[in-house]
Amino acid sequence: MSDKDRTVSGVSPKLLRERRKSARRRGRRALYDLPPGLIKAVARIAEEGRLTNSQVAGLLLMHALTDYYRGKIKLRDYRQPSDSPRYDYKIDLEQLFENWDFQKTSKE
Repeated sequence: MSDKDRTVSGVSPKLLRERRKSARRRGRRALYDLPPGLIKAVARIAEEGRLTNSQVAGLLLMHALTDYYRGKIKLRDYRQPSDSPRYDYKIDLEQLFENWDFQKTSKE
């Protein structure tokens, strides 16, 4: 048996490496349900800038959070009643994305 095939407590070295990597990333990852077009737009921007998708999404989110805290974004303008027993409201991101005018600027 080679060193590569040996296990520690029945766990393969590859699995141990993945677990360590996952532990280092804990608290730094999030999963959001977003429209495919929005995901592709972020990926295009990242590719153009030769950056990761996460870096571009993070930067764009920071700008959006700044606008939100400055009162430029009002969630109540976008929310609709939800059928979910957990949430009172929802935002239809698919429809919003399809109709969004990405050419608008904050200077208009």
